[in-house]
Amino acid sequence: MIVPMKHIDICAMQSDREELLRSLQRASVMMIVSDDETVSAGNTEALEQNYIDANEAIAFTKSSGKVSGLRPENVVSFDDLDKAAGEYAPLVSDMLATKELLEGKERELDRLNSQIDELLPWKDLEMDLGEGSDTKACHKFFGFLPMNTTISIPDGLPVDIETYGSSAKGTACMCIAYHTAVEEAEDMLREMGFSETPLPNADGTPAEALKTLEDRRTAVEDEISSLKKTASGYTSSIDQLEMDRDSAATELARAQVPVSLTDKTFMISGWVASDRVDELKTIVLGVVPYALIDVRDAEESEQPPTLTKNNKFISQFETLTDMFSRPYPRGVDPNPVMGVWYWIIFGMMMGDAGYGVLMLILFAVLKKVMRPRGETKKLINLLHFSSVTTIFWGIVFGSYFGAEWFPPLLFTPLDKPVEALIFSIIIGVLHIFSGMIIKMYDLIRNGHVMDAIFDQLSWIVLLTGIGFLVIPALKTAGMIMAIAGAAVILLTGGRDKPNIFGKISGGLLSLYNISSYFSDIVSYTRIIALMLSSGVIGMVMNLLASMVQGSIIGYFFSFLIYIAGHAFNLVMGLLSAYVHDSRLQYIEFFGKFYDGGGYAFDPLSADTKYVTLNDQRK
Repeated sequence: MIVPMKHIDICAMQSDREELLRSLQRASVMMIVSDDETVSAGNTEALEQNYIDANEAIAFTKSSGKVSGLRPENVVSFDDLDKAAGEYAPLVSDMLATKELLEGKERELDRLNSQIDELLPWKDLEMDLGEGSDTKACHKFFGFLPMNTTISIPDGLPVDIETYGSSAKGTACMCIAYHTAVEEAEDMLREMGFSETPLPNADGTPAEALKTLEDRRTAVEDEISSLKKTASGYTSSIDQLEMDRDSAATELARAQVPVSLTDKTFMISGWVASDRVDELKTIVLGVVPYALIDVRDAEESEQPPTLTKNNKFISQFETLTDMFSRPYPRGVDPNPVMGVWYWIIFGMMMGDAGYGVLMLILFAVLKKVMRPRGETKKLINLLHFSSVTTIFWGIVFGSYFGAEWFPPLLFTPLDKPVEALIFSIIIGVLHIFSGMIIKMYDLIRNGHVMDAIFDQLSWIVLLTGIGFLVIPALKTAGMIMAIAGAAVILLTGGRDKPNIFGKISGGLLSLYNISSYFSDIVSYTRIIALMLSSGVIGMVMNLLASMVQGSIIGYFFSFLIYIAGHAFNLVMGLLSAYVHDSRLQYIEFFGKFYDGGGYAFDPLSADTKYVTLNDQRK
């Protein structure tokens, strides 16, 4: 359900600001909003740097060594988290200093490797690199010839070419020509594809320079190895670093709270859930007994944030609604109905008891290893819960890893696709009807009873009647219902029009919407499509695995085919069911009643990514 919101203003002395904000943050009860006159509650520059440093230290630690994903959950109190602010600053400072040294040495190693690569082709050149390229009688050309170039010097041309090592640039060479033959030498070299390149800048001969660089490279590699060993030792401090990050983030969130200031007082404004107003007052007056508190209902021109409160099962499906659009605060919460339908339809689309058991195990392990939070946790829980309906529908349809180990309770979709198609359509009609019923409820609670009857109930009667027409025993009742529903739509569809022609045309246009309803109902054939595709792929994998059996090696490859094939089918099935089930909720279901347009209730609270506060444990 959607929790009503109250607007609240709190005014107190500036000397009490920090303690009051800390108490509100601990309780996570009030969403504080800003306006043109508000400023941040504290100096955020240093706190932002602490937060950045903490994140950088964690990233460095995780990249430097293996951090176990099965560590015990770090559960602390809010007071412990608050006291940790700055406690691990020396550790973070040491780590970042190590990181800076390591990065500097790695950059130096890259430079050394580059210089060595540049010198290697000239290793056998027996001259100091600092010597000039010209002598009194000769000019020297240094550069590279294309690989496997045939060197041909015309007879009588006073030129000599010496070749050395090779690199990606080609073959290193030195060409010596008398000054009187420089132009002829240049023409000759150009024809051979010569690329003139300056010698590397170093002291001594290339061999001497290489020795110096390689010795330095060895020393730098030893330093890097030592620094990496030091860095890997920081993995034992990962819990402290994560505590430092969450403490810094929490302190920063408090400092960023928007407040209005006078010389001696401050004021914060925002929203609180109506069922927590008394709790908020108790918190504020417990810290500042003389504080001024003003609580009022939201004005018509104001849009308060949206807070939904559902049970543990339904609340996991809220992430789907929020990805589409958060409920409007004065609208209806679709999650209690949508969550159940998503759960049922997801299981139908997967439709295999074997895959359902794998999902049950897989997502349990994933939650244990990942320890997800927020929307990610809700999504994984959603898939975990859906393993139950996947097992259920797998038993109903007799599918166990694409095989029929036990007879189905209802029918096998591969054997009776028509019955499966009809079953999917019935599910679709019921799903659409539930959305229309929610719309009726919303209209009735807002005083539009006749709109609920004319615009929603009449369509339910019409579509039900059309469905009954295909059942011989209900054909007469179906005809009466279809005619009655169509008549109501025809007569009332244009009731808002000012004249008789508008009313008639409005009724006809409203009745024409039946094509849209049929289109929506046909969309539910995707249920059987996914059900059949998953079953067929599973059956094909079983067939391929059985074809290679007959020997020990054959059974080994059969096992690999079976594991890889069903893993692929499971992953594709999960992805397809998630996407197509969501589409049915967003378009066919939400399209009947849901507007959305809300924004999240985001109270001032501890910003914890790694640690768990005592009152957050579930």
